[in-house]
Amino acid sequence: MKKRYLICLLTVFSTVCFAQIKLVGIRSNDPDPTVSIVKWDAFVPAVEEAFASTASTYLVGSSLMDANTSNYYFRSEFQLNAFNTQNDEYYIVQDETNFNGATQIDMSDGSIYAVFPEGQIPDAPDPDSPYFSFVKLNTLDNSIVRVGTITESITALPFSEGTCYNSDTSDYYFLGYDQSFQLHMYKSSLTNMNFSYSKIALPVEPIAYYLSGLYFDIQSNKIVAVKSVFDDADQTNREIVQIDPVTGAFTTLYTFNNLVNLQNGSTTFDQNTRSYIAIIFDQNFNRKLFVYNTLTNSATETTIPENVGEIQADNSSFAQLRYSNLGNASFDKNLVKVYPMPIKNNLTVETLSDGFNTLSIYGIDGKVYGKESYNTSKMNLNVSNLPSGFYMLQLENKSGILFRKLIKE
Repeated sequence: MKKRYLICLLTVFSTVCFAQIKLVGIRSNDPDPTVSIVKWDAFVPAVEEAFASTASTYLVGSSLMDANTSNYYFRSEFQLNAFNTQNDEYYIVQDETNFNGATQIDMSDGSIYAVFPEGQIPDAPDPDSPYFSFVKLNTLDNSIVRVGTITESITALPFSEGTCYNSDTSDYYFLGYDQSFQLHMYKSSLTNMNFSYSKIALPVEPIAYYLSGLYFDIQSNKIVAVKSVFDDADQTNREIVQIDPVTGAFTTLYTFNNLVNLQNGSTTFDQNTRSYIAIIFDQNFNRKLFVYNTLTNSATETTIPENVGEIQADNSSFAQLRYSNLGNASFDKNLVKVYPMPIKNNLTVETLSDGFNTLSIYGIDGKVYGKESYNTSKMNLNVSNLPSGFYMLQLENKSGILFRKLIKE
């Protein structure tokens, strides 16, 4: 059996599989009074996994994905709900913070940030302050810590899909209008050592929600968004654009053939494949999942599981490979040995307890280079066919999931 497994595994490693796009969202279960969480692959919508929740509803635009911990959050009236996409556990976070769509999560360490009117922050020195403050939220003790304040008047509160975050640099971006209704992109540094902010006037027309669905493409160091196209005062189409975070310059990546509408809370960005994803309605009001790959400049329309909204890309594998926080707290990292490092032609994975159920290797681009099940405590893998570069080894069993970085010479 062991010899047969090794032959199969080596065959898998010699072939690069297509990159998956893992999505998670919420399904309304009419007439059932509760909603459920659904996981699926963007390109295989028929193969879905649904999980029950105690929430009776959800707030549009309230979903967020914490790739650092693999937690998918959404708010239902007065409670914050969490679902861990790795161990499929659902629980309620008892917090009273305004954890909403204008909130961003740092993939590098799981820090949670939001923008609030300064007067709404607990113990605010000036309840009538016209300014906005960046705050750090703590879901463990419900505390809110002010990071810094933008000391100028902004006429519009940052809306749910008008913010994005660069986890490499700890920079938070959001759209806001000044007193002359000129749209600016504000950039704030949220490091522990220093707070600063700057702003760029964007070359757009003074129309609300001209831009929406902002996401920071970390690998290209650019912002990707949806821009409305207007003829005189009428909206005629939509474009996917790339925004330079330094100059504010726009580059059109894709123009829809017909005017489409976006479902609220329906855009997301997959960092592995660098794909912009949205639920759209075409001119015949047909509901589709739209996937645009910024690397290949290719667009794909596919179906979406029934009644699912509030979608988020599960960027856990990207975050856990790119940043130093790997694995989850429930897993004893001392029970696993992975060597040598860096690797050349052979890799040994040794477990000091029961064998893992699944072993997978991912590239930094999200491609699956190998995935197999086994029940042995020590594996010697021939990985000579892997190109040189960085990879992530994922080991999974009933105890949890462990990630280890791999370097292939």
